[in-house]
Amino acid sequence: MKHYRIHQTQGFLEGIPEDRFMTGEEGALEIMGAGYEHQIDKALLYHSNLPPDFFDLKSGILGKIMQKFTNYRFRVAFVVRPEQVRGRFAQFVQESHLRKDFAFFFTRGDAVAWLDQLV
Repeated sequence: MKHYRIHQTQGFLEGIPEDRFMTGEEGALEIMGAGYEHQIDKALLYHSNLPPDFFDLKSGILGKIMQKFTNYRFRVAFVVRPEQVRGRFAQFVQESHLRKDFAFFFTRGDAVAWLDQLV
């Protein structure tokens, strides 16, 4: 079963909302493999696609997933809920907007706009 759809003309892969398919860094590899298969190096993922511990920096899952995406130069926009952005994760989100490889947004529209401006 595919956990994503390809937007070939816009050049990104999008996780199916409400489909929790990433349990760890192997989910990042699945996304990247599917993207590269279609000559795509960008993705839009939803909070519901991610492991629940992703938002707890102490778990280490966020770091492992982000390291995979960063190492392979795969850019990702994450759509998260405002109530998820708190504590140390909130700091991480703020700092992410200084980067060009991943960022966090509250709406799909903002995430797509960010992906569209990437070269």
